Amino acid sequence: MSFLSTKKNWEGFAKKDPLWAICTNPTKKDGKWNQDEFFDMGKTEVDSIIQMLQQKKYFSNEHASCLDFGCGVGRLSRALSAHFDQVIGLDVSSTMIAKAKELNDLSTEKLSFVHNEQNDLSIFEDNSFDFIFTTIVLQHIPKPASVNYINEFARICKPNGLIIFQLPVADLRKLTFVQKVRSSIKIRERLALIGIGSGFQMEMHVIGEEEIKTITDKASCQILEAISTNHTDPAFNGRIDYELESNKNFGYLSKLFVIRKK
Repeated sequence: MSFLSTKKNWEGFAKKDPLWAICTNPTKKDGKWNQDEFFDMGKTEVDSIIQMLQQKKYFSNEHASCLDFGCGVGRLSRALSAHFDQVIGLDVSSTMIAKAKELNDLSTEKLSFVHNEQNDLSIFEDNSFDFIFTTIVLQHIPKPASVNYINEFARICKPNGLIIFQLPVADLRKLTFVQKVRSSIKIRERLALIGIGSGFQMEMHVIGEEEIKTITDKASCQILEAISTNHTDPAFNGRIDYELESNKNFGYLSKLFVIRKK
């Protein structure tokens, strides 16, 4: 799937079922997410990660500005604003951004939302943020665009700042030959090109851990941690399992990367 198709995908999801598009719990599809539960889940996830970073002495009060990349309706942005002086939520979907502004209190000026439809972060200058954060986002973006975004994270992060991102590093599914063929030819996307169906589909993309290390090394960044998590569980509820059993991979091996810009 191309980056343009990904943008179309997320705009379609945003208009149809924005909360489920962000957290795809099968029981919450078709508008069944309770908003309070949805945002509480974001708080649980953010507080857990911040606590882990504090315990490992990676996080300090020096991290005053934060970018929430792929913010959707602000599930994590709202929670992050309790830990930072300024949080900017960024998303490729204008509908998601409009919904984020509707659902969140913007009166304090600590929290704002910005639409960015480019496959880069050129709207920000070098060394703009102390802290860059994104989970369950890069996994839905085609690999070339994700690699470019990771490089952009490094560019806009301040020296000694932190970059936190999650994505699958391995596809552990045991697909049949027919399933692999169906996956490769993108049936829904092709039908949409001739006007049949919406073409909206939730895709997963993988970048290997060694490749991520190569990317971050070239960008003058250091991987402090690469922690297996349960983010790829369809029923993920914000509670992160940092000691994930090897047989609970949910089809993909997900890792949370904690990276320091040198």
